[in-house]
This record gives sequence, structure tokens and C-alpha cells, in this order.
Amino acid sequence: GINIDSESWIHIRLNCHDGKSIHFRVANSYNGVVHADPEKHQSGIGIFNVKERLEIFYHGHYVFNHGVIGNEYVSEIFIDSDNIQSN
Repeated sequence: GINIDSESWIHIRLNCHDGKSIHFRVANSYNGVVHADPEKHQSGIGIFNVKERLEIFYHGHYVFNHGVIGNEYVSEIFIDSDNIQSN
């Protein structure tokens, strides 16, 4: 969640390695305060949607990690695009 007493931020990075793999990382500020968060009892529907689409399009060729690291919420996707067959 955001905190009105401190600056919120987001960092997005996308790397392609020799056309064979993709690394996508999103990190945003995380202050751990949930008492005023109206969504505190909901699981992240965005996380569910990301997992579902990765499984549909990249079954067996991706790694998806997400969670809190210090004062950041980080989501990372690694895709082994070298072994993906196009339709």
C-alpha cells in the first residue's frame, strides 16, 4: 500500500538476453501498513491473472516470483523464450 507520509515509487525493468530469455521485474514501494487499506483482505487478482496467462502462453518455460523484500514489493518473471514453439 501507499503511505501519505512518504513518497511512493515504482521501478520497471525489461531485459532480453540474446533473444533467448526474457527477464521482467517490477518493484514498488511497500510500507507494510494495511490497517487503512480497503483491499487488505483481498488476494491480488493481478497475481492470479499473471500466473494464469503465463501458464497458458509459456507452460513449462517460465519462473514467476513475487513478494515483499525489505521495503519493496517485487514481481519477477523469467521466460526461456529459446524453447518456445510458435503456433
